[in-house]
Amino acid sequence: MNLLLAFVPILFVNSLQALPPAAYEPIPDTPFWLEADVAQQFPAEPIIRETDYLKNGSIYFVSPSDKTQPEVAWIEATGQWLEPRKAPASATDDNIVITSKGSDLIITTPDGKRMDAAAIGSVVPVGSSLQSKDTWAAITLCNMNTLHLMPNTKVKVGMKTETGKLSTAISLESGGVFSKVGKRAGLTQDYRVQTPLGIAAARGTDYVTLALPTRMEVWIAEGKVDVLDLKGTKIGEVAASDDKALKVLRTPAILDPKENAAANAAIMTAAFRFVGQTNIANQSIHTKQQQKQELTLEEQYLLKNTILVKYLVKVRKTN
Repeated sequence: MNLLLAFVPILFVNSLQALPPAAYEPIPDTPFWLEADVAQQFPAEPIIRETDYLKNGSIYFVSPSDKTQPEVAWIEATGQWLEPRKAPASATDDNIVITSKGSDLIITTPDGKRMDAAAIGSVVPVGSSLQSKDTWAAITLCNMNTLHLMPNTKVKVGMKTETGKLSTAISLESGGVFSKVGKRAGLTQDYRVQTPLGIAAARGTDYVTLALPTRMEVWIAEGKVDVLDLKGTKIGEVAASDDKALKVLRTPAILDPKENAAANAAIMTAAFRFVGQTNIANQSIHTKQQQKQELTLEEQYLLKNTILVKYLVKVRKTN
């Protein structure tokens, strides 16, 4: 009996070596998932690592193994996070300017007037309110920080500069914003996004803040963000890690693990769709790479400084 069992693994390996690569394709209209949620919610479904497959078009080819026997699996993928955005020439160390905008961006100045002729490069008065409708927009603050408004977002932008210190207060009434908080030698930053349910505070990082009807969420790709209550008391923090996985903190928390995982998947999918829409420069670079054109130094810098994050895609066998 022992002799027979000793040969079983060898026979299994030999039979796998004789098989062609397993081919998988993404299941349409399924969201992206965090690995921790997949491991918890679908422990029997294997995760196939980036090092274990080759991608041709939309098909993933995987060497035969015990992980490729199930009909459904998860593919580990790395995607680009929101790209750095070059400030307009009108940006200075103490103003706010429009960096990108759609035709439906509404800007209301502190005195209640509408900036009807606002174009890219226009200076926005401190204390103004901005509202995006069906498209996104971006502003540059002090020639260093960038705030991206997702569609259907309403914010008010406050800013105060002192010697050696910059305080930025983004009041997020509804929707979501991507904050790219820069760094400058000799300057201390206090950058805060306040929602009706809490505050996300940072000093130099890259993160998303969402003001949802019943909760606040902070998603981080790089650095660390403190989460405060409306009185300014710290109630938690969320920090990026070396595994390139996005991290999330929401308040109030969703206690049911299944509901929490579903919320993570929904928000992350929406964020990546927004990134795909706004990464205009990286789309152009990708096209140039496909055409084997040489990249400029500026394009090389952009690629180098675009954060990469990991996520999982659900796939099924095609053969």
